[in-house]
Amino acid sequence: AFAAKLDGSDDGIPDGTLVWNTFMGAAGIDYGYAIAVDTDTPPYVYVAGTSTATWGTGTPPFPVNPHAGGANSEVFAAKIGLLEINIRQDTSNISDGGTYDFGSQNLDNDYDRTFTIENTGNANLTLTTSITITGTNADQFSVQQEPSSPVASGGSTTFDIRFSPTSTGLKEASISIANNDIDENPYDINFTGTGTSGLKDLTIAAGTGGTTIPHPGIYGHSNGTNVEITAIADSGYRFSNWTGNVPAPGTANPVTVTMDSDKSVTANFSEIATKFVIINPADSTAGTATTVTVQAQCTDSSVDTLYNDDVTLVADGSATGEGLVDISSGVGSLAINDDVAETVNLSLSDTQSTTLDVSSTQNVVFSPGTASYLKVTGTASMTAGSTNELTITAYDQYDNVATVYSGSKDLTFSGPSTALSGTVPTVE
Repeated sequence: AFAAKLDGSDDGIPDGTLVWNTFMGAAGIDYGYAIAVDTDTPPYVYVAGTSTATWGTGTPPFPVNPHAGGANSEVFAAKIGLLEINIRQDTSNISDGGTYDFGSQNLDNDYDRTFTIENTGNANLTLTTSITITGTNADQFSVQQEPSSPVASGGSTTFDIRFSPTSTGLKEASISIANNDIDENPYDINFTGTGTSGLKDLTIAAGTGGTTIPHPGIYGHSNGTNVEITAIADSGYRFSNWTGNVPAPGTANPVTVTMDSDKSVTANFSEIATKFVIINPADSTAGTATTVTVQAQCTDSSVDTLYNDDVTLVADGSATGEGLVDISSGVGSLAINDDVAETVNLSLSDTQSTTLDVSSTQNVVFSPGTASYLKVTGTASMTAGSTNELTITAYDQYDNVATVYSGSKDLTFSGPSTALSGTVPTVE
């Protein structure tokens, strides 16, 4: 059998797990001839050799059947990945065997804290059992949310622990999180908290799109304590404002709250625009401008009223008025005109490098205007005694055919011939 182990964790303690291919304990002889480490963070280990055993299932590229064609050994290669468990509360890491203190809290209240399990390695982290609370005061603590498993490379999961003191004094308990990390299984955390009375409770909440530091929850503080709270927006969101017991106007971040009474604070977030959208413009007539509105919209097509970066509107054909749209509070507009009766395609260009999607397009139709003059066309000269067909066309002031015009006009001929004098044609 062959075994390999590499120090690839960030805590200086060797640990490793096989990502694929295992040939431990098979009948036969295994020889390892090469080992290499790549430059990934964390790194992968590659082991190569020969084996006379049959081992490996699944894909890729198994199984290895060494005895085909005789007793010759088959070449093998194994890729070994590393996993590393880490647990933190907010931004503070808690080492295996470390302690988290809930602090002093009022009796008969519930104080929840969220803990994050991270997998900083490149193989799946498996949590093998549910969390169990043990210790002297285990009844003062409870699991409100279990973590999920497995935790993918670079991923995380969370669990919630509640401290509910029912009597004064120090309370102690602990948890053990069973997992497949080689040197941190189980991962043990000790909890302490003190039951008391007379504290001012600060309730922190966060709306959709972010969290806070300290994490949302209830915290007891002595009268007069100044507490700083920071809003942290998720990707795709921005901090908007605070609501609750905060100093006006509620836009400072971080914000400081003075605990002279029980207080409640909520961090609010808004989604950041992901796209510019041309709102369907009204059609117009040649020579009369139409207003084209552009909105900065979120993924749900709502307007991002805090967005103020500009975008360029492009109009094809003979249209005029294209250019930079001044976006204010998520909305901007330009006047587009065209003397030519045609369909104009409107598009967007991200000339300001906003990185928002600019694929939105619209068409606006400029129709001919009111007839301004008539024009007679036909053969300039003809042979005596023959006939000639004349065409009478109505045009608007911009020389577009006035397609909606209909009416009648007297057609008068000059010269020696009067054969058609007085005919009244219809112009359509």
